[in-house]
This record gives sequence, structure tokens and C-alpha cells, in this order.
Amino acid sequence: MMSGRQYLQSFGLVFYAATGLFLFVFTNPLSGLDLYPICVASTGFLALALAYTHWTRERRIWSISGVYLVVFSLFHCGLVLVFALRMEIGTEFVSYLNKWLYSVDTKTAIILVMLAVCSYQFGVTLSSFWGQNSTPPTDNPAKRVIPVIGFILVASSFAVWAAMVVLHGGIGLFGGSYSEYRESTPGSLNGWLYFFIGVGLVYLAISPACRWRRLGLAIFALFSVLAMGLGLRGEVLFPTFSALAVYGMKKYPISITKAALLAFVLLTTIAAVRQMRQVGFLEYQFSLAALAPANALAEMGASIRPVMEVVSWVRAGDEFMQGRSYWAPIDRVLVYLVPGWERPPLQEDDRILGQTIGRRAGAVGFSTIAEAYYNFGRWGVAAYMFLLGLLFGRMEQWPPDPHRQLAAGVVLFLFMIQIRNTFIFVPVSLVIGLVLVYITSLIGKSVAAGEARRTSDGTALRPRSPI
Repeated sequence: MMSGRQYLQSFGLVFYAATGLFLFVFTNPLSGLDLYPICVASTGFLALALAYTHWTRERRIWSISGVYLVVFSLFHCGLVLVFALRMEIGTEFVSYLNKWLYSVDTKTAIILVMLAVCSYQFGVTLSSFWGQNSTPPTDNPAKRVIPVIGFILVASSFAVWAAMVVLHGGIGLFGGSYSEYRESTPGSLNGWLYFFIGVGLVYLAISPACRWRRLGLAIFALFSVLAMGLGLRGEVLFPTFSALAVYGMKKYPISITKAALLAFVLLTTIAAVRQMRQVGFLEYQFSLAALAPANALAEMGASIRPVMEVVSWVRAGDEFMQGRSYWAPIDRVLVYLVPGWERPPLQEDDRILGQTIGRRAGAVGFSTIAEAYYNFGRWGVAAYMFLLGLLFGRMEQWPPDPHRQLAAGVVLFLFMIQIRNTFIFVPVSLVIGLVLVYITSLIGKSVAAGEARRTSDGTALRPRSPI
């Protein structure tokens, strides 16, 4: 006999399939509606999706799929929420929005995001009916070295990052603006340092309480303060939410009430960061009005603009890329593996969509939905988000042992970053991250074997703790 949750999941499967099909077929007619009713309906639909996740997932909103949906919604629907509720935002931001928000392509973009939510929820729900993983969690010996490796990743990456900032711009650069920081430091190296800091935080999130974990978390907290002062929001938010999700594979990180309070504080902080990244921490003028959470929601939610841009390109005559941007990262690696393999120079490679949108629309970031649409149209949006939901739903059924928690954390972290970026970095980073997890497992087994030999020889009475 099915439980109440299973009945709700069965209903959700039908509801999201039918709603997704409706949005897919009637995207263009729906785009002819006024912007305000589209935003109101989308806000209600998204609230229902979050409630459905809370009611149907075992770990509720702290499940892997739930955390991803929250972050995805912040960056693609925050502005929609502000517009639907008629919240007050800064006048300088209103003038920026007036340049693009009221176009028909923006309305199409919002409908595409709702199609993405339907496909994602359908994939997550379908994974629940795809058999249950009954494998019990194992006592993985890697857990003894995880806090040490996590500390090393966070501490060493932070040290290199801080040294690089000082060498390129002096210590005063920590109080500078976001544009000054970007112009003064090498972006490619920064990306890898952020990656290893994020992976290190995932390690620390599942570590047992010990000195290495406390020191690592303290260093990440210091990095967060400095990075947020420079306007690096995603570099702090994405690893933090990924760490909370893998921690939530065993127990709830915090209650819903505390989470709501934390969300208010976080949005207020992000609103302040929005001002800091323009003028720098040293030039920042405190304004209570500028700290309104609506400002943070509007700015983060402006990630809908890249979706709007690619919709306008296609409407103006651009052809779909047919997967070329997803093949690009593999193609650019094959030149090192296959003799005679050729690729275009990095700056001339039009498959790297982050560069393309920078040339055609300016520094507006990018979006996982924009890339899927520009490659395959509505089919791409539906298929990509369905596969992502299926993946995350399956990962939630993994036994919460350290090895699988680390793998899930690395995968979630990378796709979390891609919410606001292109796919170009995902394959190589994913391989590196999973190889690191595998090496961690080997080191753990080696340490455990050494301790077992010492115990059998009578040279040790008990295993070492990670402290």
C-alpha cells in the first residue's frame, strides 16, 4: 500500500508532465501576456514547487535536489518575485531594468525557466520510482583523513588566493571594487582556487568534529568575509549551499525557522555586497534603504537576462548550436591527448558562450538555461533539466557514507556553479574532483591498513583519531 508521500509523488509526476507539456507547446502564445500576470503566476508556481519538494523528499528542503532548486530559483526568479510582489528597489537598478525587462523576450525567458522547473521536478520525482537503494552505509576508512585533506585544500587555496591578491594589487585591493579585483588578478587561476576551496568545504562538511575541521571552517569564514567584500557572492554561496546539502544527507543542518532567519540575513548581506562591488569596501557608504532584501533578490534574479538575450538572438535569426558548446570542453582537452587534433584559439572559440555574451551584451553573467536553449531550443531546456533532476534524485538515494557524500558534494557543487556560468569548465573539473575523492579513499584505506598492522604487532592499542 502506498504512503501519503508516494501518492503525492504520483500526483506530482502527472502534474509536472502535464504542466511541462503545456508550457512547451504554448510558450509563444503565453509570451503574449502582460509581464505582471506572468510574474505572479510564476511566483506561485515556484512556491508550489518548493513546497512539493519539502513534502516529498526524505531530507525535505535540505535534500540535494531541494538545495539546488532553492539556489536556481534565487538566481533565475528573484527578480520575478520582486516584480510580482511590487517590492521597492533602488532607483539606479530600476533604470538598468528598464533597458530590457519589459521586452517580449523576457516573458519568453520566464516561461522557459518555469519549463525548466517542471522538467527538473519531473526528473527528481521519477527517480523516486526507479528503485530504492538498500545498500547500508559502510564504515569507510577515508573518514579518518577527510578532515585533514579538507583543511589542506581550503588552507592552501586560500593562502595562494590571498597572496595573489596582495602581489597583484597590494593589501588595499581587499577594499577595492569588484572591477578593480577582476582587472588586477588572473581569472583562470582564480577559478581553480575557488574550485578547490569549494571542494575542501565539502570535505569539511562531512568530517567528524576535530581540530582540522574547526581550523578549516575558520579559514573559509575568513575567505567569505574578504570575498564578499570584493563582491564575490557566488564564490561563497555555491560552496556553502553544497556543503549544507551533503551535510543534510545524514541530518538536518538547521531548522526551517532558523533557515528563514538566515535567508533574511543573507539577502541583507548580499544587498550590501551589491553596493560594495561597485565602489569597494573602503568607499562604501552605509545606507539602510540599500540593505533591503528586495535589492538582493532583484540583482541575483537578474540572471534571467542571459536567458532573455539568447532568446532574442534566436528570434533575430541565430541558429541553434546543436550541442557545440557542450562538446567544446571535451574538444579542447583532446588536443593534449590526440596527436594532430586541432581547436580554435581560446579567444576566437565562439562555442564558449561566456565570451559570446560578453561581446554581445556586456558583463551580464550567464545561465544554465540560456546555454541549453541556445543549443537545442525548448527541447534542450526540458531535456537538460530533466537529466539534472534525475541525477540529483538518484544521488539522494545513495547511502550516506563518506565516499558517496564526497562524490555527491563535488557533483552538486559543480552544477551549482553552472547555474550562473557556462558548461565549459564542468567536465574537466568533474574528473579532477572525482579523482580526488578516489585518491582520498585510497589514502584512507592505506592509513587504516597501517593502523591494523600496528595493532596486530602490539604497537598500538587503538586507531588514531583525526584530531
